[in-house]
Amino acid sequence: MTYLSKPQIDTELDDIISNFIGQYGTFGLKQALQIYKNTQQEYICRTRTSISKINISDIYYMEIREHQITIYTQHGTYHKYGTLSNELKSGL
Repeated sequence: MTYLSKPQIDTELDDIISNFIGQYGTFGLKQALQIYKNTQQEYICRTRTSISKINISDIYYMEIREHQITIYTQHGTYHKYGTLSNELKSGL
């Protein structure tokens, strides 16, 4: 028979969180978590032949001329066909 054990509390992590809250308050913790969440979001760049995941924080800007979309990022440039309204609908 297998018994479930109580999860071990990471005291170092508990101390770090307690110190952070002591210094910045719970509002500061919420802000830090929101910033982390925002930096983890991805843009899915779909073309006829490929799908690329790009971190939102890596995108410098997008250029749209007629239906040609160029995405300039920290790691390169991506090209695709589409419209801004379709990009916004797909969750940009």
